[in-house]
Amino acid sequence: MIGEKFERKADEKGRIYIPEYKGKTVYLVDSGHGYFITSDKGLADAVSKNASSFVTEEFLRLVTELDLQLEDVHKEAENELAKRFLKQLS
Repeated sequence: MIGEKFERKADEKGRIYIPEYKGKTVYLVDSGHGYFITSDKGLADAVSKNASSFVTEEFLRLVTELDLQLEDVHKEAENELAKRFLKQLS
């Protein structure tokens, strides 16, 4: 169901069983704090492109907006970028 949250435990090799994708090729897009998983290559490409451009465009704005000290920039910016990216996807 769209929007449903799933919890799966990874095995000792880091694998997660998702029955909906059994026997299919899947594409994972790293969004900073998690992964977007799909069997649709075109959708994965679009999400990947948006994620990359989103990070590029927002990073400098965030550093200025959040007025962070240099040592805090990476951690805080990564958290905020992940939130904004997920909001953009919805």
